[in-house]
Amino acid sequence: AYEPAVELVVATRAVGGMSGGGVFAPDGRYLGVMVRATLQPVDGAYLVRVVRASYIRAQLEAAVAAAPPSLAQAITPFLPTPR
Repeated sequence: AYEPAVELVVATRAVGGMSGGGVFAPDGRYLGVMVRATLQPVDGAYLVRVVRASYIRAQLEAAVAAAPPSLAQAITPFLPTPR
């Protein structure tokens, strides 16, 4: 089922092997990760489902917050700065 807080749908075409790839807006903003696409057009358009970058970030922040302090400290240098 489609969950608008978790994903968005983009009208574009994708081919096999693109899942997990980044999806970017025309202005270069990172939107999220491609997870699945239609094989046939829907109402004349191919569609791609994208897990929102904001959802990914929230999940990552929650995982780090719940991690043991030593693990959180070890991985924090590799993460984007907190909001």
